[in-house]
Amino acid sequence: MDGNDLEAVPSWNALWRHSRGWHRGLTLRGAAHATYTDAEALVPQIAHRLGLPRRTVVANIGAIPPRRAIGAERACLAASFDRWLRGRDDGGLLDGTSGRFPEMRMFPQRRA
Repeated sequence: MDGNDLEAVPSWNALWRHSRGWHRGLTLRGAAHATYTDAEALVPQIAHRLGLPRRTVVANIGAIPPRRAIGAERACLAASFDRWLRGRDDGGLLDGTSGRFPEMRMFPQRRA
């Protein structure tokens, strides 16, 4: 599993092509659709409590370790707020030049 992207999800590709203004897409190697939800933190806890196998967790949230996924998501959100609301440099994270999260891939930016 290599995360969802514009090629894997046709509706996202259509949305991307028709969106205006600057935007950036993010995917994480080993991610699944629910990686970008509260399920990332909750599913492993529930699976542990219920004694569910790892394959059940992976089927729901992917194979990326939850701490890495959540860390990348938080860092990108903070970088976006820093860049667009505070006018601060985000250290290249939103440009895909940061080595902090090697599992992260960025979709290209688009401008209106």
